[in-house]
Amino acid sequence: MNQKQCHILIAGAGIGGLALALAFSRIGVYVEILEQTQTLGEGGAGLQLSPNAFGILKDWGLDDKYDLTLSANFPAAIQARDAATNGVLSELQLGARAVDLYGAHYATMHRADLHKLLLNSVRKQSLLNIHRNAKIERAQDTPTGVKVSIERDDLTYEADAMVGCDGLWSFTRQHVVGSDAPIATGHVAWRALLPINLVPDAFRHDCVLAWMAPHMHIVAYPVRRGEFLNIVVVTEDDHPADSPSRQSWSRDATGLSPLDVKNNCQSFTLNNKLIDLLKSVNNGNGGGWTRWTLYDRAPITSSHDMYNPQHPHFALLGDAAHPMRPYLAQGAAMAIEDAQALAMAVQENWGDLPKAFQTYASRRWQRVAKVQAQSRRNGEIYHMQGMMRMARNTALRLFGPQLMEMPWLYQGPRI
Repeated sequence: MNQKQCHILIAGAGIGGLALALAFSRIGVYVEILEQTQTLGEGGAGLQLSPNAFGILKDWGLDDKYDLTLSANFPAAIQARDAATNGVLSELQLGARAVDLYGAHYATMHRADLHKLLLNSVRKQSLLNIHRNAKIERAQDTPTGVKVSIERDDLTYEADAMVGCDGLWSFTRQHVVGSDAPIATGHVAWRALLPINLVPDAFRHDCVLAWMAPHMHIVAYPVRRGEFLNIVVVTEDDHPADSPSRQSWSRDATGLSPLDVKNNCQSFTLNNKLIDLLKSVNNGNGGGWTRWTLYDRAPITSSHDMYNPQHPHFALLGDAAHPMRPYLAQGAAMAIEDAQALAMAVQENWGDLPKAFQTYASRRWQRVAKVQAQSRRNGEIYHMQGMMRMARNTALRLFGPQLMEMPWLYQGPRI
């Protein structure tokens, strides 16, 4: 570009931060990523990339140059099942049908694989630097942008603006929304990666499987080119954390199982085959469970939850702005959509970052608020009991594909 060089700091080198760095670099923005940890990587287990996100990654060239397709699985369908019988209540066809309808695949991946693909792409960008062990101590507005101080060695960085991609416990958030703390949802996610050779034959499906039961649900799908089955069991927490903190993401689950949770699995008869699947995680080389307390915030209510004109050189992206419960599988997808939208707004308003940030926030907030609200609603639907559970199962048997199809989401944002 012949215009003045634009220089933006990104707080956080997770999936959202790397996606934004790549999107910015593609339009000629000079980017510096400030990552508080020494090691660049992504924990957790699997994630789902619906067509609205997968299409963006493909447009960015990750498919052709960085083997996105080779790192992903492409499930043939999503199946909603009853946890008591293991019977299929409804099925939404994916595969080629998703590509025909929405222009991109529906994929499942290991989080670390997606992070690695983004990182490899980012490292090849000429207008980009990543600073590790760069934990932010202070950030402030200046007449021309922002000034950021790092805890170690009295390092400082100055730039035209900063975008917080630093997750649920975002430091940057205080400059946009304030210092509100995340709220415990009352749910816990038990996660496991089970080698496919240990998976019972009944569950070696090339599908996303979702079982629903009172007070809990279970999701499983293949990752790592089918080498592992990613399993997530969400239960209602019988031992809630005393208070949310940056260190309370996970709790020791050695030797434990979601089958031990009181008033969940113990009070409802799961299908025996499903019980065997969950037990296999703690058998032999199954790897065991990790146990994650789930926190979120209420759905955002205005563009000011992503950009505040009183601090014109700060903006938020992904979980820093709009954390959501995982019941719509859209956390990573919304961060990727944010990255595309923010880069587009900066390109359209080159030289006027406050206007670009306002444009971005105005375009995004209603869509992400809808996704947040629908994610919460899905959790209620999955955990129904009694007559409500029976009515839900009947509706899925009669109208399942129509209820499960979400063109408003999978077609991507209208920008």
